[in-house]
Amino acid sequence: PEARDSLLAGKWDRARLEGSSLCGKRLGVLGYGAIGQRVSELARAFGMHVCTLSSSSNADKAMIHGVELLSLGELLSSSDVVSLHMPSLPGGVPLIDDDALRVMKCTAILVNTGRGTLVDETALLAALERGELGGAGLDVFSREGAPLDPRVAKLVAHPRVIATPHTGGSTVEAREAISSELAARLHAALSD
Repeated sequence: PEARDSLLAGKWDRARLEGSSLCGKRLGVLGYGAIGQRVSELARAFGMHVCTLSSSSNADKAMIHGVELLSLGELLSSSDVVSLHMPSLPGGVPLIDDDALRVMKCTAILVNTGRGTLVDETALLAALERGELGGAGLDVFSREGAPLDPRVAKLVAHPRVIATPHTGGSTVEAREAISSELAARLHAALSD
């Protein structure tokens, strides 16, 4: 966001804007289903080391893919980026709460494209404000829709947060795939 804002202000301030390479960094994938596996594949193409939970139902696939299996604590404490691709936990209990955020590196980035309830947004905002987390990329929230919930609005406005309004599946191709899947299921149900 800072680089974009600089350009919009008519500046070309590359010396002040320094990034970080993905190559050699560790990606912790929470939710090693179809999407988590695809994200893992893309991350490895960028030279990232990938890990997922040893308790994953797809641990066998992860091992075949060369993905390291770790406990949740090990994954959180060793990952430079933690990416969530899983359904909500029973009762909407957050997986990433204050305790989990405190275990993560202060330079780590949390990405949530899974479910909004997986992250305690109040704890996330507090960790960002204390400088205990490098940043966050969020496409899902505990309460979605306009107007923004005040807690979500504060999080979205934070300078180290990049947020989108649950657009992960908002492509022509994704809508076509969903439509085809629903039509096939409806046809199968009506054919029985």
